[in-house]
Amino acid sequence: MKKYLIILFLFMLLAGCRYFKKATPTGQIVARVYDKYLYSSDLKGVVAAGTTSSDSIEIVKNYINNWIRQELLVHHAEDNLSSDQQDFTNEIEAYRKSLVIYRFETEYIKQKFDTAIPEKEIVAFYNENKESFRLHENICKAVWGQFPKTISKANLNKLRQLFKKDKGQKLEQICSTLAVNADVSDTAWIFFSDLIKKVPIKTENPDTYLKKNNFAEIKSDQYIYFIRITDVQNREAASPLNFERDNIRTLILNKRRVGVLDKLEVDLYNKASKHKDFEILTPLKVKKTK
Repeated sequence: MKKYLIILFLFMLLAGCRYFKKATPTGQIVARVYDKYLYSSDLKGVVAAGTTSSDSIEIVKNYINNWIRQELLVHHAEDNLSSDQQDFTNEIEAYRKSLVIYRFETEYIKQKFDTAIPEKEIVAFYNENKESFRLHENICKAVWGQFPKTISKANLNKLRQLFKKDKGQKLEQICSTLAVNADVSDTAWIFFSDLIKKVPIKTENPDTYLKKNNFAEIKSDQYIYFIRITDVQNREAASPLNFERDNIRTLILNKRRVGVLDKLEVDLYNKASKHKDFEILTPLKVKKTK
């Protein structure tokens, strides 16, 4: 995918450098660089609707200055390159072919690609590649809630007790009523580094914290947080299947995609060979080494 994005960028770059025909500009001449002119029609769409007058002027000024800089650089480059060095015919044709192939493959995949992946295939892939799924940081499961400091003492005590031991409907109900933000599902793994973005846990050593703490009550200027960590998987350990399921699904789909396109190439080649749609007219001669 990255390869095609680079090709598309280069294709657009060449288009911007006037290697493709553009609509004849109209309107007032805004700027000139040698024998190249920038017209008012070239400025259409430069400023987004709703932009203030002062911002619009600044945007247009920047656009004009950038255009001048580019045209000066192009002029200088053209003066210092030979005609052969400025001939991009082969490159442009190569880019065009790559874009045509990419467009066709994208449409072909839409028609021929099966995205359904049975659970047994995901499990089998995980077991066969288990050593590849290693954690680079700690993950955990947790129930947590964020509550305003103005909460009553009675509710505060009730929450404290529920977060310490309950992970059922009572906790879910009270959090739905009182919490500013909460997650009490206790089903999904989460990176510890992502968890502390939600709950302001202070620690310089996540390994030690996760070993010694399973419940915490944390206070900030405006909020009180309750958190109970229910499961931990340390870095360098095998990553759980549930944590890797989406990643595995992507890997399987990518493998299928490559397989589908490889089969297409082989089928096209074999079919063309059978019907003599191509031929090698001058066989290569290889010198034998002594």
